[in-house]
Amino acid sequence: MILEFKKKQNPVSILKRHPILLGSLVFVGLSLVLVVLIRLTDRGAFGWDSRQIGVIEVSGVMLDPLPVVEQIQTMKQLEHVSGVILRIESPGGSVAAAQEIHEALKELRSSKPVYASMGSVAASGGYYIACAADRIIANAGTLTGSIGVLLEWANLEELGKNAGVKMYRIKSGKYKNVPSMFEEIQENERNLLSSVVDDTHEQFVQAVMDGRPGLEESRVRELADGRVFSGRQALEAGLIDELGGYASVVVSLSRELGLHPEEEVLKLDLEDSSFSGLLGLASLERWMKQPFSGFRLNYLLH
Repeated sequence: MILEFKKKQNPVSILKRHPILLGSLVFVGLSLVLVVLIRLTDRGAFGWDSRQIGVIEVSGVMLDPLPVVEQIQTMKQLEHVSGVILRIESPGGSVAAAQEIHEALKELRSSKPVYASMGSVAASGGYYIACAADRIIANAGTLTGSIGVLLEWANLEELGKNAGVKMYRIKSGKYKNVPSMFEEIQENERNLLSSVVDDTHEQFVQAVMDGRPGLEESRVRELADGRVFSGRQALEAGLIDELGGYASVVVSLSRELGLHPEEEVLKLDLEDSSFSGLLGLASLERWMKQPFSGFRLNYLLH
């Protein structure tokens, strides 16, 4: 029996005998290094810009502000996001939700430019949050404005009587059950609720004055009577800065940031959001349940 032992080939010697293979491996290695460097730097080789424009979408009736607020906070923390577009498709919602989003946007605006892009409707609370942006752009046919406060409830007193339903209550104070769905509201109760609405309306007016410094206070109060504006009317009234669609907003913000409009924009995907579609099923369901779970102040197109 003859045992034959073959000498193991040295990889280096193989590469020396095959210079084309060696060159290919070197090329691939350098390419990988180049890609990594481009990814890790704010400005890569050949002048490629890795900065991005972030997009935050607010759509539907605003009830729970947390999903949007979390997006805003994330956009603020991402260093490669140089500016943010706030895309609004909302008729408004609860006062507190609009105010939370508004405050978060003002905080974001302190470090990065924020442009508001209005879709089909950005009214009442939708306009409220837009006032936190550096610039507001709407389509000519966008429904916006509706600067005002809405507080409403149903009176089921007669329905209850016809159905033989009697309501009993024990309360700690005379205003604890105001407003009641099963009692006619009294004048003093109406005055109490009106004072709350008036105070909340003043907060809206102040937000508009802060966001639109070019408008005199008297002019803002004149416009803040709940009326709806088309985008073109809003431009004439000074409530927005220019007319245009989403694409033009991308171009405008890119120009300010020194980016190419073709640069990729960054959207954060939310699996569970209260702002998933204009009057979407989830949002609408929560809204329909509202009269049976108390009442709330609303910045809402009505």
